[in-house]
Amino acid sequence: MEAWARTAEAIRGTSSKLEKTRLLGEYFAALDEQTLPLAAIYFTARPFADRDQRKLNLGYAVIRTAVCELAQVDDDALGASYMRHSDVGDVIEEV
Repeated sequence: MEAWARTAEAIRGTSSKLEKTRLLGEYFAALDEQTLPLAAIYFTARPFADRDQRKLNLGYAVIRTAVCELAQVDDDALGASYMRHSDVGDVIEEV
C-alpha cells in the first residue's frame, strides 16, 4: 500500500499525462497477477462495476473517525492539520 500511495502522490504532483502514464506503468509492472487488478481498481476510486449502483458513502465523518482512531489524535489535531493542508491525503500523511 505504501508503494501505491507514493505512486499516487507522484501522479498528483505532475500535470504531464505522459509522466502520469509512465509512473502508473512502472508501478503496475512491479505488481504480481493477484495484486495488479486490485491496484488498478483503487486508482479508479470506483470499487464497483459501472452497472452496479452501490456507493461507498464514505463521508468525511467516517474518514475522520477512522483516522483519529488509527493515528490516536483528537478532532482538534486533525482539524488543525486540515487547515494547514486542505487535502485529506496530506492530513492523513501528517498525522
